[in-house]
Amino acid sequence: MKMTANARLLNRPVTEPVTALIPAVSPRPLRAARMDFSALESAPYWARKFARRFLGHCHDITRETAENAELLVSELVTNAYQATGVPSGPETTYSQRADAPVITLSLRHFRAELLIEVIDSSPLMPHLTDPGIDAENGRGLMLTEALSTEWGYFPVSYGGKCVYCVLPTGA
Repeated sequence: MKMTANARLLNRPVTEPVTALIPAVSPRPLRAARMDFSALESAPYWARKFARRFLGHCHDITRETAENAELLVSELVTNAYQATGVPSGPETTYSQRADAPVITLSLRHFRAELLIEVIDSSPLMPHLTDPGIDAENGRGLMLTEALSTEWGYFPVSYGGKCVYCVLPTGA
């Protein structure tokens, strides 16, 4: 597995939210929201809309941070969909869609940081890839590495994993 400077694999199972591991000025977020999505190909679209609405209420987050957060939400939810989602296409049945696994997106706005967490049911841990020049995908974690001050992942106690990243608010 390839790790980078900002990535951090936690060496123990985490039973509390990642916020317990992040030193913040205030132990409570100024604003927090969470939403569950069915692991369907439309999940990244709805996650971006949810993030955009949430970030619109966070008045001390810069426009650049909000745009980066939307991009990272889209990338992380896309990765979660690819790891756990229902195959797309006309051959997908209604029952497959109805029984789709859940992807959870959590956004927490602290004074100086924005925490993004994406939880899915796949036991496969994320890893950075080295996509070719012409590759159409495989750059989500590279973007996460480039745009966040910290990112990492850990298994969740009820199965699956949580991938998180932290962005400075710009305040």
